[in-house]
Amino acid sequence: MGRLLDLPVEILLIVYGSLASIIDAGRLSQCCRTLYHLFNAPGNQERILMSIVFDKTLLLPKNPDTTWLKAHFVGSDWFWKPTESQVPANLVHKKTRGFLTTTGIPSAICPISKWDSSLLRDFEKVDAEQFAWDADLIFGRRRANDDSPPVNFCYCIGQLDDALGMLDA
Repeated sequence: MGRLLDLPVEILLIVYGSLASIIDAGRLSQCCRTLYHLFNAPGNQERILMSIVFDKTLLLPKNPDTTWLKAHFVGSDWFWKPTESQVPANLVHKKTRGFLTTTGIPSAICPISKWDSSLLRDFEKVDAEQFAWDADLIFGRRRANDDSPPVNFCYCIGQLDDALGMLDA
């Protein structure tokens, strides 16, 4: 009987992509050094995770609710779910405000994908406006040498390695 590690890399990538969940891919990558390096090779992780997420067996809801988010963000026992008065005043998009006050955003650290949204817990302790960023500057709608005060804002809701996940207000 052949061993899994004797299979060509292309077949191992298909095996990864056919797994039922991202958690399964993470567990498989922790079995040995070879599978770990294959999973974390540049470009492979994104292809593997996208093939799992976009597989027909994993239905992505148009409007995820708290139950769905808890099931897919393992370890997310806490959600940033502000009341209407706690939502930053500069966050003016009505659907976003509604989503935050009814569903919320999970605060979780996902070591498999390296996503970290644990900073959302700080939003409870202080005024969330302290976390406001100049959206026009970040999204390239304004130059860095423009000294005018910001008029559009965004908020960091998590971090993926060195990249920040920003919520445009």
